[in-house]
Amino acid sequence: MRTFTTPLLVAALLAPMLGAQVQSKEPGDRKARVAAIKQEFDAAQNAVFERYQKAKDDAERDAIVKEIPKGGAYVARLWPIVDEAAGDDAAADALAWILGNAEARADKNRALGLLLQNHVGAPAMGDVCTSLVYEPSPKGAEFLEKVAAAAKSDDARGKALFSLAKMLGNAIESSTTLANEAIEPDQRKRMEEFFGADAIAWLRGLDHAKTTARVEQLYEEVAAKFTGVELFGTPLAEQAKGELFELRTLAIGKTAPDIVGKDADGVEFKLSDYRGKVVVLDFWGEW
Repeated sequence: MRTFTTPLLVAALLAPMLGAQVQSKEPGDRKARVAAIKQEFDAAQNAVFERYQKAKDDAERDAIVKEIPKGGAYVARLWPIVDEAAGDDAAADALAWILGNAEARADKNRALGLLLQNHVGAPAMGDVCTSLVYEPSPKGAEFLEKVAAAAKSDDARGKALFSLAKMLGNAIESSTTLANEAIEPDQRKRMEEFFGADAIAWLRGLDHAKTTARVEQLYEEVAAKFTGVELFGTPLAEQAKGELFELRTLAIGKTAPDIVGKDADGVEFKLSDYRGKVVVLDFWGEW
């Protein structure tokens, strides 16, 4: 006896499976999948930190430090989610996490490119910008410029401009270090590996005078326009004013601001009393 399966029956049998496949790519579910991977990473890190706090000696602590989970394995699990739909909120969340936790330069650059392509105007990009401050690169600078131009909120624009100023300031420092002939070969090698060839070439060709002027202009804009935006609990405008003070008065080659204090005998003196003489300032503190 033959059994014939009609197309309608086949459709009925496959419907639950097809429905499950479609459902797995629904935005809400994608967000949950991204969140689950991030939470798994946090839990793994916290478990190691708890063991570290309970370690009995330095040898045990050193061994535990080596077990701190790296971001690479979790980044590899997030890419398929991004690839399903790189333009939605779940992808933006995953890409932001990849940018902040990836070890491979290729992953960081790809995440930057996709964020720039699909999410440059998103409100959350302000927080993404702050993660780029300590890794100066031409791609990072381009990203910050475009976020600042496309931002629809003061929060995102202010953080983009402030982060760009900080990044360019760090770029000047890194460029100065690279140009120092006395730099240790191992340190130079570590910098080249960390930044990558494109960023190293950019840093070597950086015009310090123009970049410093740009940094100052950016801080002035932030100080004037973003009094209502906070970063780490402090208004951006206040932080920008502090950076401007340091840039204009505490940089190498600037005249040091006057200091008033008392010597070991309780006699008041000022730093300016010693103008024209070689002075060693020893700042120290206890925490």
